[in-house]
Amino acid sequence: MAFQHLDRFSTEHLEVIWISVSTASRSKIVICALYRSGSTAGTDTELIEYLDTHLDKARSHGDYVILAGDFNVHNAAWLGSTKTTSAGEAAEELCYVHGLEQHVNIPTCGDNTLDLVMSDFSEPAQVKCHAPLGSSDHAVLTMDFPISAFREPKTTRTVWRYNQADWNRLCHFFLAYDWSTAFTTSADESCANITEVILQGMSRFIPSRQLTSRPTDPAWWTPECTDAIKAKERAWATARWQKSTAARQTASAATLRCNDFFQHAKVARLATLCTKLSKASLSDRSWWSTIKQAGGSSRNTFIPTLTPQPGLECVSNAEKAECFGQYFASKCSLGADDFPANQPAADFPHVAQRTAEKLSTVRFRPATVKRELQRLQHGYADILEDS
Repeated sequence: MAFQHLDRFSTEHLEVIWISVSTASRSKIVICALYRSGSTAGTDTELIEYLDTHLDKARSHGDYVILAGDFNVHNAAWLGSTKTTSAGEAAEELCYVHGLEQHVNIPTCGDNTLDLVMSDFSEPAQVKCHAPLGSSDHAVLTMDFPISAFREPKTTRTVWRYNQADWNRLCHFFLAYDWSTAFTTSADESCANITEVILQGMSRFIPSRQLTSRPTDPAWWTPECTDAIKAKERAWATARWQKSTAARQTASAATLRCNDFFQHAKVARLATLCTKLSKASLSDRSWWSTIKQAGGSSRNTFIPTLTPQPGLECVSNAEKAECFGQYFASKCSLGADDFPANQPAADFPHVAQRTAEKLSTVRFRPATVKRELQRLQHGYADILEDS
């Protein structure tokens, strides 16, 4: 395990230090150890603003990030404190905006939870509370974090603005195209050619943008949320540089607009889930899954790095899928150990031919498949309707 000092920041009421830790599993963890004086007014959000503007830079130095220390903030709804201050609300927003989880759920000083640990780990942490050291009135916390060898990489997808599309010109583009040139003797090549033509038309007449997301991003996150975050960061950077009242007011307004975007995105996501729940054809399984999403208890499952054999690691989703596929395929084939010792492995069991008839064509009618799906216990007919 190796340590590296990254940065340090201190004022009269704050002390912050950043370090990078390299683990034996080749993961890099950026740890921010901090202290915020208890004499600081509840309305002072200097620490939270500092962390808000430095978290993205910190993430560029490692796979995970941990914020730990004496925050000295109060938030009745979030931390179970006896009161709520502006600093406590800002700390909750920090977790909310940056996809962090606050792991301490027990009082650490009297009836208040003042010592916090925030991280972007995909698995929960185990927190234990111990007696204070020396004359301190703050409890000592120890935490165990499960660390995967690699972090799931960012994914990029295209978001199409269908409400801004020029449908007339798109229809004329498809009508004027010579579709006979897209078909070949190979079904795979024909499918690829048709897909390419459709994407050409969409890229010309439907506005789009590339959206980069992490597995830890909330389900309601939209491109507008990303733009609002960037606008807020620019406004606060300007406020720190100009150090004027007007610039700080502009930054505060950008923060309020950012919060509005978050609320609107959450409401829109909830409305979509409610509409889905109102469908009469929704199966039992899909209904309960949607209920969990609406309640916020559903989260993505992260599959850690797979090691099928020494020296071979499967990191990406495609590599993991291929690894599982090869494993299950190996369980469906015969090996040398499946044959008697006096029989060569190449000699497969002989099955006598009982008929001269051959099944050359197999056809399934959609209506037949739908009828069989409807007979299942949970009913999956909605799969056909959604596809």
